[in-house]
Amino acid sequence: MNRCVLPLSLMMLASCSDGAQQAVVNASVIGNRPALVDPDRGPVQPGSALLLAASSQGLVRLNDAGQVVPGLAERWIVTDDGLSLIFRIHRQNWADGREIKSEDIAQDLKRHLQSANRIAPYMTGIEKVSSMTGRVIEIRMTMPQPRMLELLAQPEAAITRRSIGSGPLRLRSSKGGVYVLAALPEEGRPGREMVRLRGEAAGHAVSRYLSGDTHLVTNGSFADLPFARAAKRPDRQLRFDPANGLFGLVFTSRSPFLASAEVRSALSMAVDRESLIRAFGVGSWRQAVSNVPSQLDLPAPPSAQDWLQLAQDDRVSRASGLIAAWRVKNGDPPVVRVSLPRGPGARLLFAALRASWARIGIRVIAAPSGAADLRLIDEVSPHASALWYLSRLSCANGYPCDEKAESALKAARLTTDPAVRTAKLAEADAALALTTPFIPLATPLRWSLVSPELAGWRENGFAFHPLDYLRAVKR
Repeated sequence: MNRCVLPLSLMMLASCSDGAQQAVVNASVIGNRPALVDPDRGPVQPGSALLLAASSQGLVRLNDAGQVVPGLAERWIVTDDGLSLIFRIHRQNWADGREIKSEDIAQDLKRHLQSANRIAPYMTGIEKVSSMTGRVIEIRMTMPQPRMLELLAQPEAAITRRSIGSGPLRLRSSKGGVYVLAALPEEGRPGREMVRLRGEAAGHAVSRYLSGDTHLVTNGSFADLPFARAAKRPDRQLRFDPANGLFGLVFTSRSPFLASAEVRSALSMAVDRESLIRAFGVGSWRQAVSNVPSQLDLPAPPSAQDWLQLAQDDRVSRASGLIAAWRVKNGDPPVVRVSLPRGPGARLLFAALRASWARIGIRVIAAPSGAADLRLIDEVSPHASALWYLSRLSCANGYPCDEKAESALKAARLTTDPAVRTAKLAEADAALALTTPFIPLATPLRWSLVSPELAGWRENGFAFHPLDYLRAVKR
């Protein structure tokens, strides 16, 4: 009879069978407990997104480097006119043994497009989804959209049948919010990798990492970075993703003070972004000064504020003048209320904002979200398009509104002419830059603690790390 000892400190080995060992990756995601959820009912929390991507998949999916790779589709082509994506489906079955057919996929994709799915607003360019044969599916678009594959690779685009998917991992058990997943056995490989996933607060996750009970802590943000710093792990273990997206303050108040575009601009130009970033000590963290971070699919670089050419002291002087002009007409400005998430990093950010705005005579206090004048947006973009950035700041979300920007955005979504689309996106960007519904601060900050005994983790712009790529290794 074969026997083996399972080390408990790292939980590296979960089972023994005829001498074969199953390596277990223990992963903690900061935030709510993961759950198997329907993405068509609304936003999916990070832990649930990892679970969804592991147990389900779309036509394509993201790999460990954030690149689009085959999922349900074994290959695909883009037609010469750029208007059709044609996918050939793998021969594979649902968990109940029934063959996956293109009709199943087409039906689920249509449901995604007509739902509260996070990616639905950015897929309006899809004209038709058709099942051509049992293993071929066509997505017809109103105009060429090179970034469509990035959206189709998001966890929210997963295809399921009765809430069951066909992802690279299968759910083995769940108890107390801890999910155990494993790859299907392959011939000649009876012992396959497994993953144990849990969601928890940052402090608990970091403590678990320090005790050797988890290989990975992921989904860290600016708010909880001090917990990771306190762990005093080597730099090669505290890793940062080059995440793309929005990180800044959006105006939510209808007060007369903040109704002024000049006042909103003054608050934005007064923020000392360089000092803010230095306070966190992350050399790769990049400041942001525009609504769209780079040119992306705009016809030219994004609209820039004229004060960007000024030194910080000159920006403060100009902002002070704008506030003084408002004070002459209206009296002393009210206290500005800011809503930030909990955490020691949020306190650092609040202190930086308070110091910057004190220089222009503005007092700021912390407030709950429902009573705030400004609220933080900290989101990673699901695809590299200006449409996502501009849509997140549009009138539909209740922020300071510009009808010209809204009209241009609507035209950009509906046009079938690529040139018109880019021109309308640029028009919307310019209008929003003048309106200033948002104070951009930096790119989203995302960190992970990665054990030396873990392979398959790589930095990427989506800050998304699929569980099936992770491997526990002994060194």
